[in-house]
Amino acid sequence: MLRLSTRNAIVGSAPNLAFPLQPTPPIPATVADTEQRISDEIGAPFRFYLNERHLDIFATGGPQTTATKLWPAETIAIVPAGETVGYNAFAPVARAFEISRANPEAQIDVNGMTAYTETANNGRQLTVECQVNALPVPIETNIWVIDAGI
Repeated sequence: MLRLSTRNAIVGSAPNLAFPLQPTPPIPATVADTEQRISDEIGAPFRFYLNERHLDIFATGGPQTTATKLWPAETIAIVPAGETVGYNAFAPVARAFEISRANPEAQIDVNGMTAYTETANNGRQLTVECQVNALPVPIETNIWVIDAGI
């Protein structure tokens, strides 16, 4: 995973082996060619994952925002072939036990999403809440992060 500018720098610096005797001007390597060459070199499928997501951060107390990229430009992450770097752990939802005991035939999953409804004001107000206690747990042997210094 990397930013577009980093990928462009990698692809732009890759020689094009399809034409060893480069015409003038040289034909630049394509993204697909570069991905295929890396796949051939490491002996496993490879592709670039771009992350250009941004977050609008409020600059002042007013409505002005500053678009800030979430992924640093100088960081490259290697994602395993299965695209899974770990697993999700789920803890029981304490309030789900109460619902499960009150209505056993509903077969409430106490480790999954649990929705609660509350009425107020003689049934004229309805509040719906949903709770899940999930935690992503990365397997450290599946994670590599490289500071590209670009």
